[in-house]
Amino acid sequence: MVYNICHWGCIALCNIAIGLDLIPDFIPFVGYLDDATVLALCLNLVHKDIILYKAWKENTVTTTSQKAEE
Repeated sequence: MVYNICHWGCIALCNIAIGLDLIPDFIPFVGYLDDATVLALCLNLVHKDIILYKAWKENTVTTTSQKAEE
């Protein structure tokens, strides 16, 4: 099986990597505030994605080992 689910955390990472801004960075403080907000949300979402991936992986390994025993 292949894990092919793309969650919002991945999309938020792409936003940071590409550098799209709602508020340009040359505006003092506020320019970086949107980046910091996206980064905080991204870290939270990626953490949740990792938990979901681990659960999927454990389920896949368990299912595969059960099939091998049969």
